[in-house]
Amino acid sequence: MHCTYRFRILVVGTICLAGMALSARLTTAQGLPAPKGKLADKCQKAIKKSGGAFVGQALTGYSKCSTDILKCFETSGNDLKRFTCGGKVAGKCTTAIDKVAKARVLNHRKAIVKACDVAGLTIDDIKGADGLGFQAQATACNDAGFPLNDVGGLASCVAAQHECLAERMVLVEQPRAKELMRVTHISQPRLDSLSCLTDLVGGGFHVADPKPDGAFIVGCESAISKTAAKFAGAKLKGVQKCVDGAFTCLQTKVPADQTDCLAKAGATCAKEFAKIDTALGKVDGAVDKKCDDPANPGSKYASLLVSADAADLDSPTVECGTALGTYDQYKTCLRNEHEDRVDDLLRAEAPRADELLSRIGCELDTLSCGHPTPSPTATPIATPTPP
Repeated sequence: MHCTYRFRILVVGTICLAGMALSARLTTAQGLPAPKGKLADKCQKAIKKSGGAFVGQALTGYSKCSTDILKCFETSGNDLKRFTCGGKVAGKCTTAIDKVAKARVLNHRKAIVKACDVAGLTIDDIKGADGLGFQAQATACNDAGFPLNDVGGLASCVAAQHECLAERMVLVEQPRAKELMRVTHISQPRLDSLSCLTDLVGGGFHVADPKPDGAFIVGCESAISKTAAKFAGAKLKGVQKCVDGAFTCLQTKVPADQTDCLAKAGATCAKEFAKIDTALGKVDGAVDKKCDDPANPGSKYASLLVSADAADLDSPTVECGTALGTYDQYKTCLRNEHEDRVDDLLRAEAPRADELLSRIGCELDTLSCGHPTPSPTATPIATPTPP
């Protein structure tokens, strides 16, 4: 497990720890009694559906903003054209940032509240081990300013987690993203709102030759973002389907029907994991088409793409946890970071994810199925000690 270490400083670390704890104890939790179970199932599905849509919008909006500014800086022939273009794009970026912020509140958060704040389902049901399991995140959400006293607090916490994790993926795709927003004078409050998108403090410079170097840089960065976002979306959709399958079995089926239901969910999940592996295998090739020279592999990265005036691809070492001195090291980081952030997204929206996957013989960290499934054990009943 590649543990994360921050969400607004606190929450993502707890996501990781919660996942580890659930994996370790393979809880005996089941589902809520009818009709609460069906309401919980609807709530969980809504959290995932709106979360996936929001993350996709955030990734697209932020990366396109960065790529468009980069294009102004790297392909314009002179400073006048460069800053005229940058000013126009900055206006579009401001609109994009505002749209993402609006979507977080009016789409993502609102969808959670609509599906989960319903008669017959309480916040204690949602937090409970037999419900959605959000008690595992209660302390971290509270510390981050989102106490789980009601569904509104839960929705705000989940939405903020999704925002932060999307920003962290953009940082690896586009290390200069926040720098470029800053030097084009996007307002400080908007920059501050992107608190998980680190500004690596570049100076807003550019390479000397707009063509071919500038055009190559822009094409490469565009390919990285589109490829990585496509993979992240595909993986998130697949693992969500796996967890939904197990959760639906426990929440909507009577115990006598759960075994067959869970077996079918496990078979479906194995297929989803295979699709994810296939999608992951396509990432390097798609990036190579726009970022590498097949006649001299790795040369473009070493001679151009790592420059702070170009794409600065070797700079997100803190996020990646390692030096990025070679093209292969960068691609490994790109893959690993998007895999791990998607795992975090899943655990943020479904705290029972690891436990539920274990019930169908699957593991998130290894993307594998066919493991032994735990058997629920009854809580021992205390007996009086003879005098």
